[in-house]
Amino acid sequence: MFRVLTKPVKRTWKQFVVDGRRSCTLEIGSKYTLSKAFSEKDVIDFSNLSEDRNPLHLDAEFAKTSRFGQRIVHGALTSSLLSGLMGSRIFKPGAIYVSQQVQFTAPLFIDENVTVEATIANIKKNRVTVSYRYVTDNNKEVMKGEAVAIVPKEQLPK
Repeated sequence: MFRVLTKPVKRTWKQFVVDGRRSCTLEIGSKYTLSKAFSEKDVIDFSNLSEDRNPLHLDAEFAKTSRFGQRIVHGALTSSLLSGLMGSRIFKPGAIYVSQQVQFTAPLFIDENVTVEATIANIKKNRVTVSYRYVTDNNKEVMKGEAVAIVPKEQLPK
């Protein structure tokens, strides 16, 4: 049985605050960040939602014998942090994430804090390209790439 744990919050654009300020117009070079440590519960919940039950994510004994030496967070779960940053912090409501190119460069371990650093790299018509990288508190890069979103015209430079 599926149960909603929290009610969705309906917000207007005026209620979206980025880096302590309300961002209206996108500019090439603007930078945004979001940090999180994925817990064991996050990994188990994602495994159940995605049906990815690879023992590298779930079985500590199996993972000890792997090249990683311990359990790792699903790459798709890690990648979802960029979706949160783009959908809730960078773009106005109505923007849609249309593509992503990703390169996994190192494993992310359970409870290891990671920060996605995103930069507006290109704006062409209503398509905005964001370059990003994920780094841990120890400056280990775990993922990098580019993503594209179609954004509302009022957020585009004039």
